Amino acid sequence: HENNLLPEDAVFCPGYCADVQAGSFLPNKYLQKTWWLLKESPQHYLSRRLLSKDFSEVIAQCTPAKVSSFKQLVSLSEEFVLRERESKYIINGVRCYEFFGYQWYLPFWDSAFISFWQKVPSKHRFNKQLYIQFIESEYFKSLGIDDQSLGVAATDAHEFKSFVRYLLPIRLLNWMKKWRGRSDEDVNNLWWLRNEIVERLQLKKRDMTVNEAAGNYLKFLLESEREGE
Repeated sequence: HENNLLPEDAVFCPGYCADVQAGSFLPNKYLQKTWWLLKESPQHYLSRRLLSKDFSEVIAQCTPAKVSSFKQLVSLSEEFVLRERESKYIINGVRCYEFFGYQWYLPFWDSAFISFWQKVPSKHRFNKQLYIQFIESEYFKSLGIDDQSLGVAATDAHEFKSFVRYLLPIRLLNWMKKWRGRSDEDVNNLWWLRNEIVERLQLKKRDMTVNEAAGNYLKFLLESEREGE
């Protein structure tokens, strides 16, 4: 408001959760083919996917230790992700717009959009196949956008990473995730933003995630506002 960068009646429309509806949290094909032998529980599967020891304790309280079929594993996993992760953690990101007095709208959390994906069979949602095919054919190709990161090769790479993720210990996966975060593949400049926040606020933990840096910045703004009152 102070710098007049945006009109006061601006509405923010972040793209939260489109990937979840499209199937990003469905177990991969490797697990689908071997589940009858491994019979992995929702607790174990979600703990691997979410990579958080603290979160796994919540998972244990909200999901059964055993399931009777792979279809039940898929259903329980998505139910937990939507109820506990997306609605309580991801969606709350809109609070930053409210903090600055703006309104927001979540197009991919619209009831019609969710209702559509709930009717799509899982076989079309593994690795977000239907979603990727649609945006490639209807948007990316017609607009001349580079879609190399979303095509078949990317889907195959995702399957391979999911297979590796299943085999490796969680601690090693966490380390690899942090190491990868320091790579040059930062198309949204989020790691640049993280570094700027760390430098300007003189934060001690220099290897924090983007979300941790954003949280520290929001804390700084709130404390500054209180001091000015």
